[in-house]
Amino acid sequence: MIRRVGLLGAILCSVLWLPVWGCGSAPDVAGLLPAEVHDLERTEFLSGEAARRAVNKLHGKSIKVLDAAVATYGHGHPPAGQVWVSSASNAAEAREQLAVMVELMLRGPSPFSPPQAERQSGVDVYRTYGLGMVHLMWSRGDLVWWVSALPQHAEPFLEYFLAQQ
Repeated sequence: MIRRVGLLGAILCSVLWLPVWGCGSAPDVAGLLPAEVHDLERTEFLSGEAARRAVNKLHGKSIKVLDAAVATYGHGHPPAGQVWVSSASNAAEAREQLAVMVELMLRGPSPFSPPQAERQSGVDVYRTYGLGMVHLMWSRGDLVWWVSALPQHAEPFLEYFLAQQ
Protein backbone atom coordinates (compact mmCIF):
# COMPACT_ATOMS: atom_id res chain seq x y z
CA MET A 1 0.00 0.00 0.00
CA ILE A 2 1.33 3.47 -0.91
CA ARG A 3 0.86 6.17 1.68
CA ARG A 4 0.00 9.66 0.60
CA VAL A 5 3.15 11.75 0.49
CA GLY A 6 1.22 14.87 1.32
CA LEU A 7 0.21 18.11 -0.29
CA LEU A 8 3.73 19.51 -0.12
CA GLY A 9 5.10 16.59 -2.11
CA ALA A 10 2.35 16.90 -4.70
CA ILE A 11 2.98 20.62 -5.10
CA LEU A 12 6.75 20.17 -5.33
CA CYS A 13 6.51 17.53 -8.02
CA SER A 14 3.71 19.19 -9.95
CA VAL A 15 5.59 22.49 -10.08
CA LEU A 16 9.03 21.02 -10.65
CA TRP A 17 10.26 18.47 -13.13
CA LEU A 18 12.57 16.08 -11.29
CA PRO A 19 13.55 13.43 -13.83
CA VAL A 20 15.58 10.51 -12.65
CA TRP A 21 16.72 8.59 -15.72
CA GLY A 22 19.15 5.77 -15.92
CA CYS A 23 19.79 2.10 -16.34
CA GLY A 24 21.32 -0.75 -14.45
CA SER A 25 20.79 -1.76 -10.87
CA ALA A 26 19.69 0.93 -8.48
CA PRO A 27 21.47 1.69 -5.23
CA ASP A 28 19.32 1.55 -2.09
CA VAL A 29 18.55 5.12 -1.05
CA ALA A 30 15.95 4.16 1.58
CA GLY A 31 18.70 3.71 4.17
CA LEU A 32 19.51 7.42 3.88
CA LEU A 33 16.18 8.39 5.48
CA PRO A 34 16.21 7.23 9.12
CA ALA A 35 13.25 6.61 11.42
CA GLU A 36 14.13 9.74 13.40
CA VAL A 37 15.99 12.99 12.73
CA HIS A 38 16.70 15.44 15.58
CA ASP A 39 13.98 13.94 17.79
CA LEU A 40 11.43 14.12 14.95
CA GLU A 41 9.76 10.80 14.14
CA ARG A 42 9.40 9.67 10.55
CA THR A 43 5.62 9.65 10.11
CA GLU A 44 5.38 8.70 6.43
CA PHE A 45 7.80 6.73 4.29
CA LEU A 46 8.02 5.45 0.74
CA SER A 47 10.89 3.48 -0.75
CA GLY A 48 11.74 1.18 -3.62
CA GLU A 49 9.00 0.46 -6.10
CA ALA A 50 6.40 2.34 -4.03
CA ALA A 51 8.52 5.51 -4.11
CA ARG A 52 9.19 5.12 -7.83
CA ARG A 53 5.45 4.74 -8.48
CA ALA A 54 4.76 7.79 -6.30
CA VAL A 55 7.28 9.86 -8.27
CA ASN A 56 5.65 8.74 -11.52
CA LYS A 57 2.16 9.47 -10.17
CA LEU A 58 3.17 12.93 -8.99
CA HIS A 59 4.72 13.70 -12.37
CA GLY A 60 1.66 12.39 -14.18
CA LYS A 61 3.82 10.26 -16.48
CA SER A 62 6.19 7.34 -16.36
CA ILE A 63 9.74 8.33 -15.47
CA LYS A 64 12.48 5.76 -15.20
CA VAL A 65 13.73 6.07 -11.64
CA LEU A 66 16.78 4.15 -10.50
CA ASP A 67 15.78 4.45 -6.87
CA ALA A 68 13.89 6.93 -4.73
CA ALA A 69 12.72 7.41 -1.18
CA VAL A 70 10.46 9.96 0.47
CA ALA A 71 10.14 10.57 4.20
CA THR A 72 7.97 12.93 6.20
CA TYR A 73 9.10 13.90 9.69
CA GLY A 74 6.76 15.15 12.39
CA HIS A 75 3.03 15.68 12.42
CA GLY A 76 0.99 18.62 11.25
CA HIS A 77 0.36 20.50 8.06
CA PRO A 78 2.93 21.30 6.99
CA PRO A 79 5.02 18.71 8.80
CA ALA A 80 8.36 19.56 10.40
CA GLY A 81 10.14 18.26 7.32
CA GLN A 82 9.92 16.19 4.18
CA VAL A 83 12.88 14.68 2.36
CA TRP A 84 13.02 13.37 -1.20
CA VAL A 85 16.15 11.60 -2.43
CA SER A 86 16.61 9.97 -5.80
CA SER A 87 19.47 8.38 -7.65
CA ALA A 88 20.57 9.19 -11.17
CA SER A 89 22.70 7.00 -13.40
CA ASN A 90 25.81 9.11 -12.65
CA ALA A 91 27.00 12.33 -11.01
CA ALA A 92 26.76 14.42 -14.19
CA GLU A 93 23.14 13.42 -14.65
CA ALA A 94 22.35 14.23 -11.02
CA ARG A 95 23.87 17.71 -11.47
CA GLU A 96 21.79 18.18 -14.63
CA GLN A 97 18.60 17.18 -12.82
CA LEU A 98 19.33 19.74 -10.12
CA ALA A 99 20.06 22.40 -12.74
CA VAL A 100 16.72 21.70 -14.43
CA MET A 101 14.85 22.15 -11.13
CA VAL A 102 16.62 25.41 -10.35
CA GLU A 103 16.09 26.75 -13.88
CA LEU A 104 12.36 25.95 -13.82
CA MET A 105 12.00 27.75 -10.51
CA LEU A 106 13.89 30.77 -11.81
CA ARG A 107 11.67 30.94 -14.91
CA GLY A 108 8.48 30.74 -12.84
CA PRO A 109 5.71 30.96 -12.15
CA SER A 110 6.39 29.14 -8.92
CA PRO A 111 5.16 29.18 -5.34
CA PHE A 112 8.84 29.37 -4.35
CA SER A 113 11.24 32.30 -4.15
CA PRO A 114 14.12 32.31 -6.65
CA PRO A 115 16.68 29.75 -5.43
CA GLN A 116 19.90 31.17 -4.01
CA ALA A 117 23.10 29.13 -4.14
CA GLU A 118 25.27 28.75 -1.04
CA ARG A 119 28.25 26.52 -0.32
CA GLN A 120 27.73 24.07 2.56
CA SER A 121 30.19 21.28 3.42
CA GLY A 122 31.72 21.50 -0.04
CA VAL A 123 28.34 21.21 -1.80
CA ASP A 124 26.35 23.82 -3.72
CA VAL A 125 22.99 23.97 -1.94
CA TYR A 126 20.09 25.93 -3.41
CA ARG A 127 17.78 27.54 -0.86
CA THR A 128 14.29 28.76 -1.61
CA TYR A 129 11.23 29.68 0.44
CA GLY A 130 7.57 28.95 -0.09
CA LEU A 131 4.49 27.28 1.31
CA GLY A 132 5.64 28.22 4.83
CA MET A 133 8.82 26.17 4.55
CA VAL A 134 12.49 26.42 3.69
CA HIS A 135 13.43 24.22 0.70
CA LEU A 136 17.01 23.02 0.16
CA MET A 137 18.19 21.24 -2.98
CA TRP A 138 21.54 19.74 -3.90
CA SER A 139 23.22 16.90 -5.68
CA ARG A 140 26.23 14.94 -4.57
CA GLY A 141 27.51 11.96 -6.49
CA ASP A 142 24.58 10.31 -8.24
CA LEU A 143 22.02 11.51 -5.66
CA VAL A 144 19.63 14.44 -5.89
CA TRP A 145 18.13 15.77 -2.66
CA TRP A 146 15.15 18.01 -1.89
CA VAL A 147 14.65 18.83 1.81
CA SER A 148 11.67 20.91 2.92
CA ALA A 149 11.49 21.97 6.54
CA LEU A 150 9.79 24.43 8.79
CA PRO A 151 12.19 27.35 9.36
CA GLN A 152 13.26 26.19 12.85
CA HIS A 153 14.19 22.75 11.47
CA ALA A 154 15.86 23.78 8.20
CA GLU A 155 19.47 24.02 9.44
CA PRO A 156 19.40 20.79 11.50
CA PHE A 157 17.87 18.91 8.56
CA LEU A 158 20.41 20.37 6.15
CA GLU A 159 23.30 19.47 8.43
CA TYR A 160 22.01 15.96 8.99
CA PHE A 161 21.27 15.06 5.36
CA LEU A 162 24.42 16.66 3.96
CA ALA A 163 26.35 14.33 6.26
CA GLN A 164 24.55 11.26 4.87
CA GLN A 165 26.66 11.08 1.74
